[in-house]
Amino acid sequence: VLSGVTLSSSLNSTVTDAQGYYAIELVYGDVLTLSKADYLDLVSEPFFESLPNFDFLLTSVCSFVNCPPGTACEQGGCFPIVYVVSGVVRDNETLEPLSGVTISYESTTVQTDSQGFYSITVLYGAQLTLTYATYQTLVSNPLIEFSGSTDFYLTSMCLGVVCPPGFACNMGGCYEIDPCSAEPPVLFTWYLDTDGDEYYTGDPISSCESPGDGYTTTVLGSGDCNDNDASIYPGAPVICYDNISQDCNTDIYDGCAIVLSRLRNDNCGAT
Repeated sequence: VLSGVTLSSSLNSTVTDAQGYYAIELVYGDVLTLSKADYLDLVSEPFFESLPNFDFLLTSVCSFVNCPPGTACEQGGCFPIVYVVSGVVRDNETLEPLSGVTISYESTTVQTDSQGFYSITVLYGAQLTLTYATYQTLVSNPLIEFSGSTDFYLTSMCLGVVCPPGFACNMGGCYEIDPCSAEPPVLFTWYLDTDGDEYYTGDPISSCESPGDGYTTTVLGSGDCNDNDASIYPGAPVICYDNISQDCNTDIYDGCAIVLSRLRNDNCGAT
């Protein structure tokens, strides 16, 4: 039933009540004109007798209007429908909710709360732009479904980036960091090579920083028998007849030719 419909005759006019009921006086041969917003006006046939409970059917002005998706008919025209989109924004890898993500559509901007939740008003076919520090910017597909939660997943700029020890990824690049300040600390293996011949002595030490002077992270091997002389190390060239084992195998004549000499008879037994 339609309330608020105006009915007019040549004598007077009236309006239907909440139940759509009306009563009006008219003269012989009179016609009634019915009007209501969003409906087509109706002019009745002439009345030549009193007809109790005479009903009318009004036609909406939108009955024959086919509006495209995302619009609705109003007063015979098609107007955009406003939708409310909401959901949660998460990290694409950990699935943890992200707070502080900026979501933009035309002149409207909102941010996710501490639980990663957002709510924004859009039109049919809207594309949302999501931006967040250290994450790749995401532009959504056109929104055409508005039932249920619309969640988004952002990908870190550092996803898949492998940085060397002592470096950390930021905004997709590797930057040097203080190894001891990292979580967890970045540990290096340090070797004592005081003479710098690339052979160390003692046991390696694992630490985020150098244990002291003479330590390095790059060596060729261990077993330096004299770490104060760069010419002495395993495999070093031997200098013959200097009473020093340069190659650290304890044989001071290693690789040296045997020297033969003759003594005169009169030198035998002499001191």
